[in-house]
Amino acid sequence: MGDYRGCLLLTHIPIKRINWRWLKQLFGYHGKVLDAFIPNKRNAANKMFGFIRYAYLAEARRAIERMNDFWMYKHRLGVNLARFKGRSSFRKRKHMDKKIHDSR
Repeated sequence: MGDYRGCLLLTHIPIKRINWRWLKQLFGYHGKVLDAFIPNKRNAANKMFGFIRYAYLAEARRAIERMNDFWMYKHRLGVNLARFKGRSSFRKRKHMDKKIHDSR
């Protein structure tokens, strides 16, 4: 996933009923879906989440308007633009960890 401008974060995905293929098909009605991904791990509230990546930001915004608060198997789906930290934030943390270990 190189360009994150058209990437959506999906929250409150129903457990064991939804897979990435189904999400790709469902969100494909709102634009060209490049990727659909559901990680194996859960968020802090022990809920499933996933990502949808569109070719264009306009398609992602259209999907947010139409799919946010969409009811699916007694779960209200949350759809928002995904916000990613740049690689520099990871480099800074790694550099800081090294400084802490070197100072001991």
